[in-house]
Order: sequence, then C-alpha cells, then structure tokens
Amino acid sequence: MHLRPVGILALLSTVPLITRRQMVGWVLVAMLVKGALPALGQVNVVDSNPLAARRQYVFSLLGGYVGLANNLQGGVFTTACDCEFAGGAGVAITAGVVFERFTRSEVTYGVALGYEGRGITSRYQEIEALMQTSPTSGRTYEVPVSFRNTAGVSLWMVSLMPYAKYHVFKSLWVRGGPSVAVVVRDNITHEKELLTTDVVLPGGEQASVRLRDAEGTTVLLEDAPIAELSKLHVGVTAGVGLDVKVGKRFYLGPVVQYHYPFTTVSGRGTSFSIRSVQLLIEGKFIL
Repeated sequence: MHLRPVGILALLSTVPLITRRQMVGWVLVAMLVKGALPALGQVNVVDSNPLAARRQYVFSLLGGYVGLANNLQGGVFTTACDCEFAGGAGVAITAGVVFERFTRSEVTYGVALGYEGRGITSRYQEIEALMQTSPTSGRTYEVPVSFRNTAGVSLWMVSLMPYAKYHVFKSLWVRGGPSVAVVVRDNITHEKELLTTDVVLPGGEQASVRLRDAEGTTVLLEDAPIAELSKLHVGVTAGVGLDVKVGKRFYLGPVVQYHYPFTTVSGRGTSFSIRSVQLLIEGKFIL
C-alpha cells in the first residue's frame, strides 16, 4: 500500500478554517464577558457602601426644643370694668418634643408636641377728673388726676403641629403646618396705678391725692380666669432653621418660627388674638 502524499498547500488550507472557528468562538466569549461585566459591577455597587448608605437614608429622628416666644396682640380685649386694651406684647417660654421621618423624598414629615406660653401685657394712661375738697375753705374742686392701667393675659397651651419640612440646602430647611392647641391654664389681671400724687387747687392750695381703701398707689381691680375663653385654638405655623450635625447621630441648630392664629382668645373685645414669633434651639437624635 502506498501512502498518497499530501501537499503543503492542502495542509495549510485546513489550518485557517479551524482558526477562524476558534476565533469566532473566542469573540463570542469575549462579547459575553464584556456584556456581563457591567452587570457584575452593578451587583457589586448594590452591595457596596454608597448604596448601603442610601438604604439607611430612610430613618427617624426624635428630639426636643426650648426657647422664647415673643407674643404680639391682635385686636382689642376688655376687662371686667369694660376697659379696653390694645397693642399688648410679652415674652414667654416654649418647649416641646419633635419626631421626624426622613425618606428618599426631598420632603420630610414630622410632628411637634409643645407646651407654649402666650401671655401679653398691655398698658394705657388716662386722666380722670376727681373731686377734691380744700382743707381750709371747704370748697370742692374738680382736679385732673393721671392713672396708668395695666392688664395682663396669661395663657398656657398644649399644642400639636404636624408639618412638612423641605431642605433648601444640606443644613438649611423650612417647614410649616397647621397647629391645634388646647388651653390648660388662663388668667387675666387688671391693675390701676395712681400717677398724680400732688395737685394744686384753683385757690393755690396744695393737696395730696391717694386711693381710697388702698395702701400705696396701686389697686388690683381684677384677677380671675378669662371670661368667654376659647379653649381650642387653631392656627398655622411656619419656620426656618439649621441642622448642624454634632457627632454621628445628633443634630443641633437654631429655629425661628412664626405662629398665626385663626381663633380668637375670647369673645370679649374685638378680634382678640395672640400671634407669636418663637426663637428656639432644637436638637434631634437619629433613632
């Protein structure tokens, strides 16, 4: 048996055919690997710290606030003697607790439960004509005498305010919401103070002026609960503040809030209400 020689060209022609198939296979494998790499990368990113931090971005905060409220009177209130007072103002303490729920949204929702003082003091002066009898001649004269009237309204309320909070920048935020408050303590006082203690009668005589049945120059005319009081108060509160991170789980910052009431304090008087500007320090812990 004789072997038939195979030419070199025939051998070489079979090599490219096998090589092409292998090359096609390797190209397909490379394409599959290239397409799988992004998916593998995404799986790694999901398990990485940045996205884990995003998952932790949904969290809750619990804290409190304390500060002063500058209360301003609206309308007119009257005392038992039908004396009218307007333009009152006062400073009171306010404090409370807050709860917030952070989500992936730009808006944070929360609720504040507070104990607020909304007291004011109002004053006015008046001149009354009093009858004064001369000790020498026995004649009676009408003499103008000055008095200062001071009335104080004291209100202590428990308030509840659900609110929405929007971060303008990383630390700067604004918030607002309706406010409902219940009066737990109330009082009204009215004092009258004598300012003119010496007068000159028309005849040139000098006389002293004093209050009847009273020691000193001040008399208390009223000290009682507020008449026709509105126990439930409704309004709206808006504020702006800063959240400064202190440590890993605590935020601290100043807050300025403005409260506008829709409810009048009392049926006595004319549209008597008390609005408030609150200056607070607020701190919150991440739960």
